Amino acid sequence: MYCPHGLESTIFPASAIDFDVFNWRWAVKPSVVVSLVLLVVSVGAKAAPISNGDFSQGLSGWNDLSLGGLANVGSEEALVLGGGAGTGSYAASVWQGDDGFFQFTNPLSLSGNEQYLAFDVLVAGLPDDPQESGASLFKDSISLELYDSLDFTYDLIFQSGSGFAVGNIWSTVFLDVSSLQGREFALTVNLFDEDDGFNTLFGLDNFEFTETTSQDDPVPVPEPASIGLFLVGLCALLLRRRAAKS
Repeated sequence: MYCPHGLESTIFPASAIDFDVFNWRWAVKPSVVVSLVLLVVSVGAKAAPISNGDFSQGLSGWNDLSLGGLANVGSEEALVLGGGAGTGSYAASVWQGDDGFFQFTNPLSLSGNEQYLAFDVLVAGLPDDPQESGASLFKDSISLELYDSLDFTYDLIFQSGSGFAVGNIWSTVFLDVSSLQGREFALTVNLFDEDDGFNTLFGLDNFEFTETTSQDDPVPVPEPASIGLFLVGLCALLLRRRAAKS
């Protein structure tokens, strides 16, 4: 059912990162300055699951708020994020559930027993960036941030490297977002372009909320009684064929 790309899966708890102290960039959302003026709590907005999570319709349903980087969908119908030349926080950034100005006109929600955010990810390329010195101790990274309309802080943050692993082959990640049950919220997927000397390209695909961390639908296993009935039927068929020959 899930992860046509990859072979691996990882589950990470909601407390993967203490984002209040981990990095000053995450203290407030990048649009807070504008949002303080435009603060509007949506009324009558209908919460929904992730739209176009497989990017089969390009970036439809996603808001591209990249700052100097790139966010596009390639021929494999997967999202590609790149930092572009030089460095930058939120160099590549796509949002869903909010337009970046705290409007929440199309918020997301978990339905039923959904409690995980699942997606596929890989490092799609690692070209050199001549405009970077390579002096940073930090590597380019992907950050997923989820927040509601109740305040100006992120409710959940997961960052590659410390919050989940990313390799050079497709793998499926499951993030625990169960704390957002019963709430309307937004999701942002961001690339932080550090001064590490590289313009790392990340591929992402198949975003969805799930109830379990299983990648595939369970395969029914015959019960002993069913196996017994099958054997009885097989024996009856063989006896009938033998009788017909004689």
